[in-house]
Amino acid sequence: GKSTVATNLAFALARMGGRVGLLDADVHGPSLPSLVQLSPSALPLVQHSDKLLEPPQVDGVKLMSFGYIAKGAAAGEARGAAMRGPMVAKVVTQMLSGTRWGELDYLLVDMPPGTGDVQLTLSQTYGLTAAVVVSTPQRVVLADVLKGLDVLKELRVPVVSLVENFAYFRDATGVAHFPFGSSQLGRVTEYANVADDATFRLPLEPTVSAACDAGMPLVAASSESLLDEIDLPRGSAGGAYSGEAVAAGSGAAAWASSRSEALQVLQAAARHLARVVAERQAATAHGAKQLRFDPARGVVVRILAGADQGHEYVLPSADFARLPGAPSGKAARIPASVEPRLGADGDDVIAIKWREGGESILSFAELKRRCAL
Repeated sequence: GKSTVATNLAFALARMGGRVGLLDADVHGPSLPSLVQLSPSALPLVQHSDKLLEPPQVDGVKLMSFGYIAKGAAAGEARGAAMRGPMVAKVVTQMLSGTRWGELDYLLVDMPPGTGDVQLTLSQTYGLTAAVVVSTPQRVVLADVLKGLDVLKELRVPVVSLVENFAYFRDATGVAHFPFGSSQLGRVTEYANVADDATFRLPLEPTVSAACDAGMPLVAASSESLLDEIDLPRGSAGGAYSGEAVAAGSGAAAWASSRSEALQVLQAAARHLARVVAERQAATAHGAKQLRFDPARGVVVRILAGADQGHEYVLPSADFARLPGAPSGKAARIPASVEPRLGADGDDVIAIKWREGGESILSFAELKRRCAL
């Protein structure tokens, strides 16, 4: 479900006013050509005099995929790619650097499965601002997800949110069922050190697959009433398993916007991603600091630029109890996340969200003072 999530996030961010690009980095199995239907005149892609390719654009989202440039792509008959890992990484790099993206607020990369050459190359060569990790409830998937988190940690790519796909479905009475087992999201959240409000559970709904089959993201279909053109499942289990039949015609899109849990989850995930990226960019612009929680040391702030470049400030875990807003009593006081923010007066502040709930806000000046005690 990575591609479905990435595509819907991209289109949701665009509808929020962002300038968005979406790169399908899965050379062996590109899915973007199926998920987003292009106009008949979009292919073949135009190459400008500077050798950059003009990406097709749908609903304000600039798109690039190997499925657009592979042999036979213009005729809708793109062939599979038989390439070794290093060659795949080279192709993805060429798509990224050889596309005329223009000015973007977000460039989302739909990664291929695993933790191979593509992930390593993009992280080490270009750098990734953040990662959204998509998983499913099955236990067999858990081990792979944890390994992926280890690689992201090693590459210093912060995980800003988790999406559990195929989490549940609702029957005609509204009762939730879990066909793939109970959620593993709690274990993944703890391992990734992500706050609970950065986790999202995406249900099984007919609207999602129907929109994908029609070549349009769900967030785009519901916003433009394009769901009216989709042959949604009908009958007693329609209505996103809510017990209401889905009517054909003009009411379908309005129904999807108000009743689709999947749509609401995807929109919430996009809003969260936009907020996190904005906060990180603002904090970087106001001081270039790298924040993390080290269980063995405490909250670590490393200065990346300015007069204190290279210096580290460490707030020991033993001092957490004295922070305003920290859990009281015998609580473990373990941070779920440590994030840079801008305070009300425009100064840098550090937000520590506690796993037990609540958060502590510290100005950078106060942090330095406490570290000097």
